[in-house]
Amino acid sequence: MKEKNPVLQESLRVSTATLIMLGIMYGIFALLGHFSIKVLYSGFVGWFLNVANFFFMCVAIVNHTDETENSAQQAAMRIRSSYMIRSLVLLVLLFVLLKSGHFHPVATLVPLLFIRPAIMLDTFFTKMRKS
Repeated sequence: MKEKNPVLQESLRVSTATLIMLGIMYGIFALLGHFSIKVLYSGFVGWFLNVANFFFMCVAIVNHTDETENSAQQAAMRIRSSYMIRSLVLLVLLFVLLKSGHFHPVATLVPLLFIRPAIMLDTFFTKMRKS
């Protein structure tokens, strides 16, 4: 049987969890009476940036740790540089998007906070499935 790509599997699980959290965020906006089309597409943009950042982080980690000729120190340095580049690109994209005035700031930025709880939940349920 063909082995599935672990990066894609992990990204899919985390993106699904963050999508559920995005739905909860939309529900809160609706309950507060602030839901609009601007909130809708701003949330999806924030969610997409969050998931893309996570995916590229996973790819960078797999690529830099698979290289057997490099020492662990060199791999760690490359992973750190990848983190810095991804963070800078994300910061510039968010700055441009929010400065344009077409996006709701809270609905764009809050989905960026969803990744850590999603990873924690994924780890918890993965451990439960294995035991």
